[in-house]
Amino acid sequence: LSTKIDMKTINALLLLSVYAVKGQDANTPVFTDNIRDDQCSALPHLVPGLADVYTVGVLAIRGFPAAYEEFNTTFSEYLTVTAGKRFERPVKFVMKPLDFESLFNEIASSQVDFFYVNPSAYSCVESEFGAHSLVSQISKRKVGDKEYDLTEFGGVIFARADSGIDTIEQIKDKVVAAASISGLGSGQMQFRKLLQHGLHYLNDPSQVVFTSNQEKVVNGVLKGDFDVGFVRTDQIERTTDEATGGLVDKSLLKVIAPVEGLESGGEPFPFESSTELYSEWNLAALNHVPNNVNLAVQEALVALMDHAEIGDMLTECYDANNCHGTVRGLQGYDDDFAQDGMLDDGMLDEFAMDDMLDDGMLADDITYLADDDGVFEKNICMEECDATIPLPTPRCETTPSLAYLAHAARKAGKYAGFRTTLTYMSLRDMQEETGFIRKNPSTGKMQCVRANNIYDAVSCPRGHFKKSPYDVVNGCELADKSCAEGFQCLCKPCVKAFEVGVFLRDKDTDEACDKFSVCGQLEQGKELVFLATDNKKRDEMELTVKVHAGKVVHDILTERVLPEDIIKDDSVSSFVKSQATNHTHVFKVSSDKVGVMMMEVLADGKHIPESPFRILVEPRDCSGVGNNRIPDVEGNCVCAHNTVEEAGNCVEPSQIKNTVLTIMGVLVLGFLSVFLVHRVRAVSRLERDHQMLLNRLNEVVGSTGNFPHGETPIKDGHKELGLGAMMNRNELIDFGVLAIFFIGFTTFAYYNMASTFITYSAI
Repeated sequence: LSTKIDMKTINALLLLSVYAVKGQDANTPVFTDNIRDDQCSALPHLVPGLADVYTVGVLAIRGFPAAYEEFNTTFSEYLTVTAGKRFERPVKFVMKPLDFESLFNEIASSQVDFFYVNPSAYSCVESEFGAHSLVSQISKRKVGDKEYDLTEFGGVIFARADSGIDTIEQIKDKVVAAASISGLGSGQMQFRKLLQHGLHYLNDPSQVVFTSNQEKVVNGVLKGDFDVGFVRTDQIERTTDEATGGLVDKSLLKVIAPVEGLESGGEPFPFESSTELYSEWNLAALNHVPNNVNLAVQEALVALMDHAEIGDMLTECYDANNCHGTVRGLQGYDDDFAQDGMLDDGMLDEFAMDDMLDDGMLADDITYLADDDGVFEKNICMEECDATIPLPTPRCETTPSLAYLAHAARKAGKYAGFRTTLTYMSLRDMQEETGFIRKNPSTGKMQCVRANNIYDAVSCPRGHFKKSPYDVVNGCELADKSCAEGFQCLCKPCVKAFEVGVFLRDKDTDEACDKFSVCGQLEQGKELVFLATDNKKRDEMELTVKVHAGKVVHDILTERVLPEDIIKDDSVSSFVKSQATNHTHVFKVSSDKVGVMMMEVLADGKHIPESPFRILVEPRDCSGVGNNRIPDVEGNCVCAHNTVEEAGNCVEPSQIKNTVLTIMGVLVLGFLSVFLVHRVRAVSRLERDHQMLLNRLNEVVGSTGNFPHGETPIKDGHKELGLGAMMNRNELIDFGVLAIFFIGFTTFAYYNMASTFITYSAI
């Protein structure tokens, strides 16, 4: 016979023999890739203006190659042969891996139509751009020898079993590790829990380390590198211990504050969780996608689990009968074309593509499409296995090729399937509480904090502001704490502050002035220098200061100062230096009036919430000017009330009196001394003269020594001679001058003393 018999004909003949052996005739319905009209009545939808290609963005938290390996089969191949065939003109679905930054950029420019992300990212996109969730993922998790299909997960806070950390409050001043500041199961879930217990997740730990990998968090806690770790539920159970090479011994760790009685889908949740449970990852559509396309995608993904269950049975049969030996690869599927497309789209670089090929990530059992109908060539062994599937299947559109494709899709994606979407409102509440989503003052829309660097991602607690970029980035080094290579670390990046922080420049303090607090003290006539930092970082903000001294109001000039000028000033404390930014102002305050001044600070003409402040003006210290001086109301140093100014000095009246009396006493003593000296000299001279006179008389009257009348003429002669006989002329003149000086000084002292007492009495 010259008739050519192709492989399909041979397989059909062989299949008939199989039916005969099983007692079936050729008209008995069997499970094949040909769907008969009486089996499934689903018809294509007609959608005007339908696009030829729809792009599904996938958040690649483990890198682009891993994302492609896990989800290309689901969102490219499976959706193309299911949802894509629902339309009169078939459409194609393409999966595109994205990181956090490119995700928002691609969505903003409508470069993607659907996106598969973690719930945190979905909440951000939904708030800012508008989107609606179609399906939520059903995760497959294994505990011991049991498997669980879960639609929710939680966050675990854990420490070493011997750490002594038993409560959330004890996390304060500890080293904490998480995967990412923007992560959900290893970050934001636990952040909310700490806030609920009065701790801030960035400022209360001594250090927060972001490892970008949850397994590193678990191993870091085991090794003692971190005190506390944050991971998602089931992460500890599936982490490999770096020290042993086996799974982590969970008894070495303990979960802090586990929530009791957690349920998911009406069943007890199989893992310990320190937080409430949140919905799993989801696929969402942007608002520009036609509704019929959304419905087709939603229905296809919800049906994937039923298709995959049949695919599991087929795979078991294929494996048991070694059916894979004859046919490898898929008819009509061009691996080179797929690889070139990925490279052209920028999804992978050549090195990543080579790694995927070497690792078997693009192997035959990952790519199942054959021709346009999604059917690949089979051998008789496979068709025998197909015939064992009982009919009807749960879904009429299920075919062996579709079942096998669905099986491969969920195996690569490590999930159980999808269900109609769950709610994500509790997640939105969590993000608002933790400060990761807030209203944009410019647009009025709620928007997530999106950051290109760790500094921009920091969200500080109320009443606190971020330190300068330098202090945040280098904060751990400044605190003498190490940060391993490849990690990102934060050490208390926020500081308690106000809208406008007002600081006394020279004061060694660690906080700004508070409302009605004493912000500074100064002496009369001196000045205080203040720094005011606008923590809102308003470039055009005008700062004004008013000082009230009694009924007098003074307007104080302010000017901006460069932070480097403050930093290099040795008189400024380290804390105040850390507050200096490009939005810092400087101003000076002085007063001559003793008392309390009120200082108002206004930003753009409005009082800042912390204003006003008090300033105490103390009396001037006059000790350096002279003794007994005090400041007057103008701050001038004058003599104290009980003193008078004398020769530039302030002295008390009693001191003048004592001085005068001392001088008078000295003069009196001097006068008396002079008088006595002259008296002694006069008596001595008189006795000498007396003796000379006697000698002369003896010479005149002879030796009898008798005078007439029986008297001695010179007896008591000094009385007869008088004062003049006691002093010579010069001595008498000296004595007279001394007497006149004494009388004059006494008169002068009398009048001066009287004047002093009068002055003192008047005061």
